[in-house]
Amino acid sequence: MLRPRIVTGRTGSLARFALAAAFAVVVTLMTGCSGQSGGLPPFSYPIPTNFSVAGSIDIGDVALHTSLGGVLSIDGGSVRGTVRSAMLDLSVFRITVEDDPANAATAGKTGTFSIASMTIRDQIVLRAKHSGHSGFILEWMAADASGLFGTKQASITVYSTARSFIARTLRDRYGRRIDPTQITDGEIHGVVLAITDVLEKHPEKITGGTRLDDVADVRSAVDAAADALDAAQRGFYPREWTILVYQGGDNSLSNVLEEDIEEMKRAGPPANTAVIVQNEDTALGTRRMLLGKGKTTELGKTAGVNAADPSVLADFISWGYRAFPARRMALVIASHGTGWRPGSIRSAIISDDSASAMMDIPALQTALAYGTKVPGGFRPLDFLGLDACLMGMLEIAVQLQGHASYLAFSQANEPAPGWNYETLFNSLSAAVPSDGLSFGRTAASAFKSAYEAAPLAGRYSGTMSVVDMARIPGLVTRFAAWASAIRADLPLNLNALVGTREALVDASYGLTGSERYLIQAFEFPDHRDLLDLVSNLRTTFPNANIAADNMTHYISTSVPVPVTVRFGDRYRRATGLSIAFPGPGEYAGYLGPNGKMRYADLALASATEWDEVLAAMNEVGHISPVDGRNLFVKLTWPSGADLDLYIGEPDPGNAGDPERMIWYTAAAGAESPNGRFSPDSNQSGLPEETWSAVRAVLPGVYHVAVSSRSGTAVPLLRLSTIATSTVITGEPVSPGASFAVARIVVSSSSIVFEPILPEPPPEDE
Repeated sequence: MLRPRIVTGRTGSLARFALAAAFAVVVTLMTGCSGQSGGLPPFSYPIPTNFSVAGSIDIGDVALHTSLGGVLSIDGGSVRGTVRSAMLDLSVFRITVEDDPANAATAGKTGTFSIASMTIRDQIVLRAKHSGHSGFILEWMAADASGLFGTKQASITVYSTARSFIARTLRDRYGRRIDPTQITDGEIHGVVLAITDVLEKHPEKITGGTRLDDVADVRSAVDAAADALDAAQRGFYPREWTILVYQGGDNSLSNVLEEDIEEMKRAGPPANTAVIVQNEDTALGTRRMLLGKGKTTELGKTAGVNAADPSVLADFISWGYRAFPARRMALVIASHGTGWRPGSIRSAIISDDSASAMMDIPALQTALAYGTKVPGGFRPLDFLGLDACLMGMLEIAVQLQGHASYLAFSQANEPAPGWNYETLFNSLSAAVPSDGLSFGRTAASAFKSAYEAAPLAGRYSGTMSVVDMARIPGLVTRFAAWASAIRADLPLNLNALVGTREALVDASYGLTGSERYLIQAFEFPDHRDLLDLVSNLRTTFPNANIAADNMTHYISTSVPVPVTVRFGDRYRRATGLSIAFPGPGEYAGYLGPNGKMRYADLALASATEWDEVLAAMNEVGHISPVDGRNLFVKLTWPSGADLDLYIGEPDPGNAGDPERMIWYTAAAGAESPNGRFSPDSNQSGLPEETWSAVRAVLPGVYHVAVSSRSGTAVPLLRLSTIATSTVITGEPVSPGASFAVARIVVSSSSIVFEPILPEPPPEDE
């Protein structure tokens, strides 16, 4: 849990303080910031902390069972629980504030308590927890759209507990907020009866640690009451949308993600929307911030957080549901991404360099499951966006079912700048989306338009697709039938399958990427476009064509991918979803090296025979990776030019052929199968670019080259490992020209640098 950063500063007169407090209420009303996390509302001046609660616990109306501390009296030889004053010593209760662990109190013997110096907020939930029975929790809740300040009187009773249970459920499940005092006695009647039944007759239901509001009969009564309030449109939506942005930036993307925050600030939050950012930065730690026009307000700050820990992401999501309720909820996750697998030291979606940790897709699924859990069930996100490379896979969509209505991601490497949040937020303000699909359409359109407009026009290629998660089960059913048909024909067509996987459209040497494969591939060549794969296997596997027709018909009529956009020249055959289709240089990573997740453990593999097809295709001949740690390439040049570092990596289908390679550059995205680039110099503003190998790399011949986008400069290359270093000064590179620098020969026993010397000029005759 993030602890708040308490802002202190100058003090002033009583009149000045009163003015600040009055203005605080106005701003709270406008923004709807709850502050219930213990974080600070959006003020740029010292925040008054003149909100306090004084109150008492009163459970005298309950004939409390003796095992919970109830007092008995003898009456005519029979034993009965006293109706009033059922507990003589109420100091066993500790009072805490929901999501605000810094504020707490212990009740006196008569139940009195006080909590002072809290920040102004528009809702508060007090919990009184019995020290001897962790499930025995009573509540009191207050909510006021105009703000809670001054001293509030609280009486924690069975009736306040019933109202709080109902109001919290209405808030968390539906995004509606209601003042609990507006819930009538008739509307809480069933909940009160269920609570008293537990406290008087069935204490065993909570003495094992089950919370009172999780007891089945209580939960059923609370759910029915909250559902009825929602159906009657009781309460109100504090806002249309809350957008949660989770930035895993304790890595090479630190500066890029900070620039994303600047983009958000320039646009300001979209209309009727709260934008909350949790950013982990290598230098700044982890911060929770409320976005405003031209500013952010820090709600909380802490250090030592591992952003790749699913519990950290889950806490951010669930806190966002409670602290900033809205009609609709969106989550955007921004970090490095590599598709379904983490590989050796990679992150499938979030990496944390300080913790040497990564989040794989099942861990992301766990985070979403816990984060979207609300009283009585789950409230799926209306929109989930993955601002990361290579995530647009069927495997990922299947794994994340049930946690979002619509999912947006890219099949390819995202260009170096990632999403343009200024364009996105301006577009969302111009037309507030009515659901997750319209949010996704806006996100995809904004992504495309930002890269097709000056000054980025023509520089990058990219994709984005939006998936209707409700349609994924139907697609999986049809894909499973097709995969089974492919597997059934493998004895006769295995060689043809391998040949189709390795076939190229253009086999010529040059600065080309994996798009030259016959089947549309992306920066990781084992990511292939699903429909392009199905189309290219029709001739080779005719017995699978009926299943293929069923799948393509479903895709065209049920539209599981209602939005796809492309820009640039590299992904012309991309249709919205990729599928794993590895060759011999990639398959070792599918087997769970170093204790990592296996492909066979994914939900799609469990539901289909596709993992068996991949295993048969790579049964013999797959290449084991070798140690590539400390292999590092750094390009520097004098300022005034814009150079690009290119790394040619071995083709995983033919790693032994030194002339068959796939080229990568930072401008096209941070990830390559065997390394990671620093941000593109055009993005960072620095006259340098680097490439660092991952822990386990494909053996073979790597090539290093330099090109110029603008200006003429002399490149300086440093190639190094832990044991050796080579510095190469290149020839001047002018715009549009390229310069081959070196070959790097990587084997299981050595890494050898081979500078490429320029050819001597021809001798005069």
